[in-house]
Amino acid sequence: MKFAPCFLVFFLITFLSAYSQMRPRPGEFGEPDKEWWASKLNPSDTSIAAVILFDYGKCMPESYGTKFIHKRRIKIYNKSALNKWANLSFILPGVRLADFECVVYNLENGQIIETEVDKGDLLKDDYTKNVKFSALAIPNVKEGSIFEYSYTLKTTSFEVPKWSFQHSIPVIWSEYEVNFWATNSGVFVLINGEYKIDLIESKNKRTRKYVLTDVPAFVSEPSMPSERYYKSSIEFRPDRFSRGITEHYSKDDLLKYGLIRDSVKMDTKIFADVKFRLKEDGEINGVIEIRKSGYEALQARKSLKKFSEEEFLKDQFYQKNWTVVKQELLNHLDSSKDLILKYELIIQDHVQKTDDFIYLNPYLVLQEESNPFKSETRIYPLDMGSRMARTVVTSIEIPEGYKIDELPKSMVIALPNKHATFYTQASIVGNSVYLTCTMKINKIIFNANEYPALREFFERIVAKKSELLVFKKK
Repeated sequence: MKFAPCFLVFFLITFLSAYSQMRPRPGEFGEPDKEWWASKLNPSDTSIAAVILFDYGKCMPESYGTKFIHKRRIKIYNKSALNKWANLSFILPGVRLADFECVVYNLENGQIIETEVDKGDLLKDDYTKNVKFSALAIPNVKEGSIFEYSYTLKTTSFEVPKWSFQHSIPVIWSEYEVNFWATNSGVFVLINGEYKIDLIESKNKRTRKYVLTDVPAFVSEPSMPSERYYKSSIEFRPDRFSRGITEHYSKDDLLKYGLIRDSVKMDTKIFADVKFRLKEDGEINGVIEIRKSGYEALQARKSLKKFSEEEFLKDQFYQKNWTVVKQELLNHLDSSKDLILKYELIIQDHVQKTDDFIYLNPYLVLQEESNPFKSETRIYPLDMGSRMARTVVTSIEIPEGYKIDELPKSMVIALPNKHATFYTQASIVGNSVYLTCTMKINKIIFNANEYPALREFFERIVAKKSELLVFKKK
């Protein structure tokens, strides 16, 4: 094959170029270096409480199963990190903890002081007959400490353990080496997260080494899709249709298809019919009927398995100072029909009243009182849960002796491609004010670059729903 030498030269050039751009590999376990305390290793974000300087894993087959070796070195910046990172725990279902070493290093007067932790300090307990639990609070760890530990797990399973490159604190160097079994089937390697692997090294047909450096801390964001696909990690699955090792980035699927969903979620439809009578003294009484279908109804029916009907109905207005005269729940046992919630209410202290005017916020039901998206920026996509259509029709009887002085103006808000729309309109019919308000979310997943527009969309809705309906004495 004449092209083989050329391919080899190309591979070596690519490999050496990638390797030369990486930081030097940290020293192995038991080789303390004053450089560990050097300022250049400090994370740029001073709020970070700790950093993983070196994270190494190795998986290899044995005649009876699998051996997994893990070595980790951590530097503590703030005592807030001690509870999570200086306390080790091992849940061992069918796994044997074969070896364990731990050393704590403190830099005092320019000298490295070492404290060895004995394996016998591990606190052992049994959860069940087949599941064992071991724990250790590493002693002598404080702000500025560096400690490292190493352990070996042996199991009769032939599965390759998943490896996480990213954690809640930054990682300087993360490396995972896998020696695969000699079988006729192949291996499918799924690489999750936003970051490309710095180095994929093949020592032979059955060995792979994966290296990722300078990994930022993973910070979970509200309403983000499954963390599994956005947190940098690597998974291994048998591939009976191949004899080789195939690496695949889940990010490629995320960019192409939007999201690999954990389950198919139904759309949500909510319709609220609100009829209120406003009295001259400012008291409001009336009825509310809310109809829910789709995903929202499904979640409500799940809640009803945990709470009584009375508790569930009260929970709908638990933050409001409303008096519920009567409440009723319909169709909660028949998922083929809309879930219906009915209320008779008396509402006090909701209006502002002067000698000549009554000021009322007419958006009493399903109101966005604040923007649900607080952060100005976002790293990961946002999962809305389902597409949604929500309509509220409100009628308010004008109190005797008053007339409408000011109505909320009509408004239409829409995102590009109508991924979300909002519409509101007010009118006077006879002796009542009618207000129709509709919001539609036509997209489930919003990417990070779409987040600012979505946040502004809800900001404008909140502002609109703070407008008042003004009644003036005749």
